[in-house]
Parts: sequence; C-alpha cells; structure tokens
Amino acid sequence: MVELNLKNIPVFSDLKEKELDELSRRVKEHNFDVGDTIIREGKIEEEEDRRMYIIKEGEVEVLKEDWAMNQIRMNTLGRGTFFGEMSLIDNEDRSATVRALSDTVLYSLSCKDLRSVLSEDGYTKVILNVGGEIGKRMREGFTRLADILKGVKLD
Repeated sequence: MVELNLKNIPVFSDLKEKELDELSRRVKEHNFDVGDTIIREGKIEEEEDRRMYIIKEGEVEVLKEDWAMNQIRMNTLGRGTFFGEMSLIDNEDRSATVRALSDTVLYSLSCKDLRSVLSEDGYTKVILNVGGEIGKRMREGFTRLADILKGVKLD
C-alpha cells in the first residue's frame, strides 16, 4: 500500500476515514524522468485510464497549446499539489499537457476506483471540492491574463 494521507489533499478532505483508507489502498505510484510527458493535451482516455495525480516528489509544468501550436507554460506544480482532477468528473479530453521538470514521483487515483469506493454522498463531496479547486485555478488564471493584457488595446 502506498503511504499517502489523502485527508491532506483538498479534494478528499471531507471524506470519512473508511473511504479514505479504501481509496489509499487503490492509489498507484509512478516514476517519471525529467522531460517525460505525464498527460497530453487533447488525449482521450478510457475510464480506467482517467486519473488524477498527486506529486510526491519533484516538479511538473502545465502546458497549453496556443493558436500556433506553441506550448505555453501555464503553471508549475510541486510536492503535495495535484493535477488531472477534472478527469474525475468528466469524460472530456485532457485540457493541458503535464511534463516532468525533474525526476518525479507521483501517486495516482483512477476515476473508476473513486466511483467504486465512494458512496453517492462521498462522491458528491469530492465533486464539490473538485469544483472549488477548478474555480480557484480559474480565478488565478484570470488574474494572470488580466496582468498580461494590461496596456493591450482590444478593439
């Protein structure tokens, strides 16, 4: 079993101990070398492959393609942070590419495991927490966008 306290991850903070213990037993550990792509923007994944990741060690960058197919760094994430959480609530393509900036160890939890372990109430709590995290990241992104656009005249 992987040593991970899911209670410290905001998405799972409202779950019962029994649910957290069962989810912890299903967590997988992955190792990535510097430069490895962990998830790719636009990739469609089957339900058993849809996962969220928690960074145990290392650092990753979140990249988004612009209109000219250039990859723009949107964020960097380090130990204790997570990504891929939107895959727990929708069946959409990956919205960004995530690449290892250093040798990185990740924990992952699949959407399939989450749905099989949690009660309807527990799953609802996770979805609400994921929504809160997405909202927080959107506000941060809008603030960065506003800073970039200062002084740019839009017609």
